[in-house]
Amino acid sequence: MKKKYVISLIVLALGIVLMFVGFLHDGVHPLYFSNKHNLVIGSKNKHVYRKINNQEVSGIKAISIENNSNVSIQPSSDPRIIVYNSKENNSGLSISNHELRVTGNENSGFMLVGLFQNVSNKTEIYLPENVYLNYIHQYNQSGDVFIKDINTKEMSLSGGSVHLQNVNAQGTIKIGSTDGDVHLSNVKANNTILNADDGDISIVNSIFNKGESQIVDSDGDVTLKNATFDSIYCNVSDGDINFYNLLANKKINAQSEDGDISGKIINDKNVKINAKSDDGSTNAYQPNNYTDPKHLKTYSFYTSDGDVNISKR
Repeated sequence: MKKKYVISLIVLALGIVLMFVGFLHDGVHPLYFSNKHNLVIGSKNKHVYRKINNQEVSGIKAISIENNSNVSIQPSSDPRIIVYNSKENNSGLSISNHELRVTGNENSGFMLVGLFQNVSNKTEIYLPENVYLNYIHQYNQSGDVFIKDINTKEMSLSGGSVHLQNVNAQGTIKIGSTDGDVHLSNVKANNTILNADDGDISIVNSIFNKGESQIVDSDGDVTLKNATFDSIYCNVSDGDINFYNLLANKKINAQSEDGDISGKIINDKNVKINAKSDDGSTNAYQPNNYTDPKHLKTYSFYTSDGDVNISKR
């Protein structure tokens, strides 16, 4: 009996090792349901495009994302598009009048061994260096988006997690995330409108110097670090608001229904601070250098349930 038990353990251990080796060599494929509810075995398909519809990828001036692919956009000395499909032809690409459209179907899946695996398609877009786009649009999808080192006139994204790095926009950056975090690093635009249903929002080393920016988060924290705004309205339903080196040229209005508000501001010249907590402590310094009462800037911080701590850097 004991011998059988030892043999069983050895076989089990060997099976786990072989499964792991097979996984590393693409030996484990996901199962997924197609839109027609057919259960099929997926595979990893990689396609590289430098020309679509007889139009060069290097000539793209606008991008529309209309499927649930995870999409990355960045410049390269070799302009091309790489598509990783869980199924052949599941993602579609087209270029018309210099606009790239990324389309396709949605799949959900799990591993053959019973472990869940995300089988969402992935699209990598490499544009010419120093490209200037007319727009980047993502239409109410759930895929994640990563954009780096891109200049564009306007940007409107609606999906999962969003990560922008070294991005310049001439107008307003609009982002709506249904399930995922939103992170902006070294971003510059006139203003921004950010909405997150379930995820954190962070803005680092960024400037929005024209018009009011709006940040609304239903369930998550908001972090602002070394950020400059013309004006900013920030509302969090369930989460904290944290900031460091926050500057607004006109006004700050930060509110949390259930969370703390804390941080440091810079350049308190001609600034009046209003801070209040209905159920928590309030500790906010009050500047006393009103050099121009007619153009007084108001920084307001309010939480229904939490603490407020405001200090000068």
